[in-house]
Amino acid sequence: MIYQKETWKDFWKDAESLFLLHDEELNSVLDEPYEINIELFTLLEHYGNLNIQTAREDNKLIGYSIFYETPNLRSKSTKTATQGPWFVRLEKRKTLVGPRLLLNSLTDLYSLGVKSIYLHHYPEISPKIEKFFNSLKADKTEIVYHLSLEK
Repeated sequence: MIYQKETWKDFWKDAESLFLLHDEELNSVLDEPYEINIELFTLLEHYGNLNIQTAREDNKLIGYSIFYETPNLRSKSTKTATQGPWFVRLEKRKTLVGPRLLLNSLTDLYSLGVKSIYLHHYPEISPKIEKFFNSLKADKTEIVYHLSLEK
């Protein structure tokens, strides 16, 4: 297994099929159309605010962990990142690929000066992730609700 940081361009050419699989899982908890905002990913990378870590086996994309730098309105001097898509192929979920991807992201973000990271998960999809976040000493700070205004 090769773990590496990738650019959006290099990543996206192999990632769309995994994004579709990820979207199928998210459909069980979110009612939103699948419309990847490629322009925003490109802009985030252009400004140095996108962090993509991947796992590949025989050059096949197995999983990814994506974070993006976000403004911290409460503390402008605290460089902050938010977890974006984090996904591992189903057949590799019982391995350490997922945790390793996230840990690689955290290590790289720290080296870039990020001091505060917001993590999230969907308990209905991945009930064991909370235990992993707790093992990292992450504080549960809020509960997020999704409200669709289209209904």
